[in-house]
Amino acid sequence: MVDQVDLQPPIAPSINNGISTVRINEIARALLSAQRPLMVAGSGAFYSGEGEDLVAFAERFAIPVQTPIWDRGVFASESDCFAGVVGAATGGPDLLGECDCLILAGVIADYRLRYLRDGKPVHRLTRGWRELAERHTDFGGEARTGWLGEARAARGAYSRTIAERAASQRIPGMIHAVDIVEALRASLAPEATLLLDGGSIGQWAHQLSCDRKYPPHWLTCGRSGVVGYGLAGAMAARLCRPEAPVVLLSGDGAFTFTVAEIECAVRQKLPFVAVVADDRCWGITHSGHLKQFGQGIATNLGPIRFDLLAESMGARGVRVGSAQEIAPAIRSGIASGEVTVIHVPISGGNPV
Repeated sequence: MVDQVDLQPPIAPSINNGISTVRINEIARALLSAQRPLMVAGSGAFYSGEGEDLVAFAERFAIPVQTPIWDRGVFASESDCFAGVVGAATGGPDLLGECDCLILAGVIADYRLRYLRDGKPVHRLTRGWRELAERHTDFGGEARTGWLGEARAARGAYSRTIAERAASQRIPGMIHAVDIVEALRASLAPEATLLLDGGSIGQWAHQLSCDRKYPPHWLTCGRSGVVGYGLAGAMAARLCRPEAPVVLLSGDGAFTFTVAEIECAVRQKLPFVAVVADDRCWGITHSGHLKQFGQGIATNLGPIRFDLLAESMGARGVRVGSAQEIAPAIRSGIASGEVTVIHVPISGGNPV
């Protein structure tokens, strides 16, 4: 059985302030002999409070880092060491298969890491990155810049594949999911809280927005992959980070799970902007059905005017008709200080 994430190492004489010197020395030995190490940093790394130390360590010693899709990130700004998410249903560069040493930081070894069936040497360290760097000043980072470059190149190549996939799906006169992702990248301030809720749109956003950074204040549904948390999550985010803009990117199916919460947000004066990517479909389920059965089974949805629905509950509703309108609508919604729902009809498709 794969052991669970080590957030609280067992009490032993070799532990100081919750940091295991035995574990630190184990990681040091592993890195000294590794040529192609890979770190996977998950939610446990964020909750440890040592995410910045982990990033500094990876950048100092040229170690690529990935984050399991749906986990919390620790890369607040762009970094050459961050190599995107791992375990997405739509794939990604297979760094797990190419590394010779795997270091797990606050990660549960579940389906996203293929349950560690690759047979690579695995080591765990959630806390103690600063101490590790202080005790062991040279892990051959310069010698491994080639491996880091390979990892970055693989991530870049996969991002181009995703962009090409999007281009092949475009329908003249229709907005595509990629247009929404690009509008968010152009309009969101670095400090903005971004929530992702939905299968297809979540995959597009992770693949294209989380290729060089994954800020701690970008929130998802968690490793169980459930959808429908977005509206309640946006309200909670407004309470937790009242000084920052709050933007929810949701699929149409996910949004309808708890759509009545719009009224609660209006009544409780908890403003945020919700961008609804509407392809009238349970997109990621539909694509799975197509592969398995050749057709979708009860996956197509009827038309909903999400902007008018929002207005009926006291919120501000906006419907956009072109890609160029999305970013201004987001900025206007943030500036309004009101609960704003932006309805974006899109063509279907997944980044597979």
